[in-house]
Amino acid sequence: MLKSFKSSEDFASFANENHLLVVDFFSTDCPPCEKLAPIYERYASAYPEIKFIKLFRQENRELATFLNVNSSPTVLFFKNGRLLDKRLSGEISEGDFKQALISLDFIKTSSEISEKNIVETRDLLIIGSGPAGLSA
Repeated sequence: MLKSFKSSEDFASFANENHLLVVDFFSTDCPPCEKLAPIYERYASAYPEIKFIKLFRQENRELATFLNVNSSPTVLFFKNGRLLDKRLSGEISEGDFKQALISLDFIKTSSEISEKNIVETRDLLIIGSGPAGLSA
């Protein structure tokens, strides 16, 4: 899922090989990037027919400049090797990400998403709103 390209030509060749491609340009020490990462990974595992890749923006400066990516995170969408007009950047919520995939016909409907096995992993789960739950 994490990739690096030597040139924009290498990336164009890769994009042409994949019918549906979603590219996340990220940076280290970037809170919005860290927030997007688990969402991105869940969708990547739920939709194997779509190629999801992550590109470290600083290592891929030439490509980022070529694609007019100026901030992290920035998510780009490609269909049959062609960059689509839709792009997401900054604070990206799961709802925004899901809606972009639906509007671009990468996935069919929001009900299809609930049918897929998208599992969320949490460090802690508190069940109940009684005194113990509120104290926790």
